[in-house]
Amino acid sequence: MLNIVDYNNRKTNSIFYLWLLIGFIIIRPTSACISGSLYNYPTYILFAVSSLYIYKNFRIFDKKCKTLYFMLLLTSLWLFISRLCNGYSMNLAMFSYLFYTLTLLNVFCFLLYKNTYVKIRALSYVFIFYIVINFVSIVLYPKGLYASDIYDGNIWILGYKNQIVRTLLPAMTIVAFYSFAKFGMLGWKFNIFMLLVVLTVLLIGSSTSLVVVFLMMILYFIRQNKRIKKYSSLTLAFGIYLAISIGIVFFEVQYYFADTIEEVFSKDADFSSRIVVWSVAAEKFLSSPIIGYGFHDSGEWINILDLIYSWGSFSHPHNFVLYSLLQGGLVYILFFIIVFLYIDRRVAGNKGTYAVLLVFMYIGFFIEGLMESLTAAPLFFPMLGLFTTINGKEYGELNFRK
Repeated sequence: MLNIVDYNNRKTNSIFYLWLLIGFIIIRPTSACISGSLYNYPTYILFAVSSLYIYKNFRIFDKKCKTLYFMLLLTSLWLFISRLCNGYSMNLAMFSYLFYTLTLLNVFCFLLYKNTYVKIRALSYVFIFYIVINFVSIVLYPKGLYASDIYDGNIWILGYKNQIVRTLLPAMTIVAFYSFAKFGMLGWKFNIFMLLVVLTVLLIGSSTSLVVVFLMMILYFIRQNKRIKKYSSLTLAFGIYLAISIGIVFFEVQYYFADTIEEVFSKDADFSSRIVVWSVAAEKFLSSPIIGYGFHDSGEWINILDLIYSWGSFSHPHNFVLYSLLQGGLVYILFFIIVFLYIDRRVAGNKGTYAVLLVFMYIGFFIEGLMESLTAAPLFFPMLGLFTTINGKEYGELNFRK
């Protein structure tokens, strides 16, 4: 078991309550009726304060921590650079999301560097709070809390049914971190939390989310297997995902397994008309393959894709690789590969529990990304910064510097 900072003392309690506040600023419900401009000013303040703290203490962070931060920063900024290169202006919503992204990078790359345990504890409490109230909202309103311009129902606190797993994955990872840090294992409390997660995906009826959650449970169970640790690689996982995505989107290999898909998932091989938007999005990508089209909101993507059905319009291409290519082109995918290679090199040879759990989380994201664009997943990229909280001498263990 790890050495745990005594959180009964006054200083540690102050850090814990401060990070509860930070947690509620950075971990947001996807539901449009709750999230929005309410978060803008707290985010600006947190960005300013965190940036000042990082500037004043920049020399205490190790070189690998700084290198990963700048790589993630450049990758995040590329989407906005691409937007400007395509002649689009930056409106208030774009600036708000940019500051939110930069704030998340500050938090996950630097602010968790010290007193990590108590901060992870606070973040786990915030995640548990949202998972619980989202579950309650599903039970009380099984058809959803409200309808939106895009969806006619099935929207709860954490968003549309296919978006909820994008909060569940980081929640499972952070709560697992806390469980391992405190108990040295995934105890009965974590099992109760996982039961709530499983019930959530069963009630919302999202088949992709169900596959992702059950795969995560299997991976948690076999996490100590030497082969699992050996092959727990972001680059390998992304490479396999990239190959499958290209096969499905560009070569339509799913039709070779049409009977199995229909039997297991009760879906046809065109995946609820996704193949149509994949074809259109692929043509759009070929029009700007190097830099893509940049970061856009749903309304702008509807105009760019220009694909309208009787039931509505597509606001994204329903595949993460294709969406990434549309946003940032081949340059954006290259950034991904470089970042993953760097992280794998940093933890190679001595993967501990925490590094493996993080890789598991991204495997879950990649599976979700086969059928979805991961549009409502703001934590996906910044949480790569969690690798910088791994102790340089003892890879895989959280850094508990006092």
